[in-house]
Amino acid sequence: TIGQSISLNGNDYTVVGVMTKGFHFPSKGVEIWTPFTFDAQIYLRNTRFLSVIGRLSPDANFAAAQSEMQSIAARIEQENPKSNSGYGVTLVPLHEQVTGRIRLALLVLFGAVGLVMLIACTNVAGLLLARSSARHREMALRSALGAGRLRLIRQLMTESALLSLIGGLFGIAFAHIGLRALVAFAPADIPRLDEAVIDLKALVFTLALSAVTSLIVGLAPAMQSSRINLSEWLRESGAAPARQKIRSLLVVMEIALSMALLAGAGLMIKSFLRLQWVDPGFNPKNVLTAQITLPTSKYEKRADQAAFFEQAIHRIAGLSGVESVGLTSNLPLTPPVGLSRFGFSIEGQELAEGQSDRAYVRWVSPNYFKAVGIPLIAGRDFTERDNADSAGVVIIDAALARRFFQNENPVGRRLRISYTAKVSREIIGVVGEARQTSLDLSADPHIYVPFFQERMASMYLVARTASAPESLISAVRREVAAIDREQPIHQAQTMEGRISDMTAPRRFNMLLLGVFALTALLLAVVGIYGVVAYSVSQREREIGIRSAMGAQSADVIKLIAGRGTMLALAGVGAGLAISLALTRLMAGLLYEVSPTDPVTFAIISIILALAATLAAYLPARRAAKIDPMTALRCE
Repeated sequence: TIGQSISLNGNDYTVVGVMTKGFHFPSKGVEIWTPFTFDAQIYLRNTRFLSVIGRLSPDANFAAAQSEMQSIAARIEQENPKSNSGYGVTLVPLHEQVTGRIRLALLVLFGAVGLVMLIACTNVAGLLLARSSARHREMALRSALGAGRLRLIRQLMTESALLSLIGGLFGIAFAHIGLRALVAFAPADIPRLDEAVIDLKALVFTLALSAVTSLIVGLAPAMQSSRINLSEWLRESGAAPARQKIRSLLVVMEIALSMALLAGAGLMIKSFLRLQWVDPGFNPKNVLTAQITLPTSKYEKRADQAAFFEQAIHRIAGLSGVESVGLTSNLPLTPPVGLSRFGFSIEGQELAEGQSDRAYVRWVSPNYFKAVGIPLIAGRDFTERDNADSAGVVIIDAALARRFFQNENPVGRRLRISYTAKVSREIIGVVGEARQTSLDLSADPHIYVPFFQERMASMYLVARTASAPESLISAVRREVAAIDREQPIHQAQTMEGRISDMTAPRRFNMLLLGVFALTALLLAVVGIYGVVAYSVSQREREIGIRSAMGAQSADVIKLIAGRGTMLALAGVGAGLAISLALTRLMAGLLYEVSPTDPVTFAIISIILALAATLAAYLPARRAAKIDPMTALRCE
């Protein structure tokens, strides 16, 4: 491989190195790196789209480095006030740059996993307590035959450890299946997720965690069971009210923790729905997008670039099913990193205090607004006559018009953009305010410059179709190849698909947290069902006596289910307090939803209370059917 020659965009390169497997920089999918060459004619001082990376010396202090870079930026600002006024430098650790945008989400999901495990442990502890109560006579007999307390504890802990080990092995099997599903459905921006495997370290950790869990969960029931009072436990009617209280407390804890998870999932669902309802300011339906990057070695002159794109527009516009075609330097909903943001000045107007004189600049062709579905509010669209030989013109969006012109009509006014400050441009139109960087960020001011006045080698094609746009990808590729058979198109995708990809992280977090919350709800329902069912088995004779004395089925159901309902209400009350504290930590993951949203908390409380009541009703209904003669036969 070393020394071989490859051709990229018409340029020949020699392979001088091969990176190690798994190296992803600056992002996954990059497979070839070429040397950067600085050209002062292209990279102007006020053009800001490059990223800089450096390694600090071992004895360097991050805060000192930040301070030094700020001092350098201040000196550059003094030397170049027109281009660098208001700009500084912020150092960001590489690890934070890579993982910062998903760290909060991963921490929330990690906390959700911990809560589910805690709920499961609480459930198991309750079941072990119930099991130990059922074996009280056995433990009493073993103690009477000479078994010491340590011996009883060792036996019970061995049983608990064996159950935990079996559970851990089953968990590993489920984890293997779940990991495949996680990788398949996860968004692409989670770093190194595809490298996650269940290796030896994961196996050892899982088994060790199972052992520790068995020790923690099984110790309390074992201590309770080994504390034998022979005169009490050998009585046939012996009871352990203290254990009932412990089991009830465990159920309240389960419901409270489930409430926290359900509240978090409910907030995520509401936030995602709010984001889905956001009007992006354009119509993404039936829109096909694709990027075309012309090699500068082959299309060095701007006139050649313009001629290529002009042919591409006309050929693609002639395809069956295509309604309109346009070009843009950046598509809507493009992350702000890498976008061109420039200063500008409006002739005859001074900025008000606090106003920013910077806006994002996009280069677009005629019919772009029609193709992408951004409405024209005032003035006119670009035409093919707005070329390099005509006077400079621009179109602004409603956000810029509202901030800088208020009640005035901006059409006919003139402005200057900093990268060509000598050129005065007439505002010929105003278009709608579109979400250009993200659905959850309000629109920043945008200035649109006609592409045929300032050509670029890389543009995005936008085509509005009458039917499914995916079906036209091959036809678009064919028409581009008809102009230049060596010219590819890439990132061909529908606009709806791009929006789906942008919201994928939120959708993934919502689904994963929802799965954890439903698991927690199921465990809580099982827990309260177990407590009430065990209570029914312990009180069977009492229920038989009540029935014999004239109690109706409704009375028995009210008596038994009432206890379960009280536990549920206590758990919901405690869960509300826990949820109000925990959901504040996930505020950064929510969109237009308060982490203490009362509607969400009310709905979740009702759902949890109803589920717990149903879990208590089922054994209560069975208790109401107990035959008094059968229950009292042993009396």
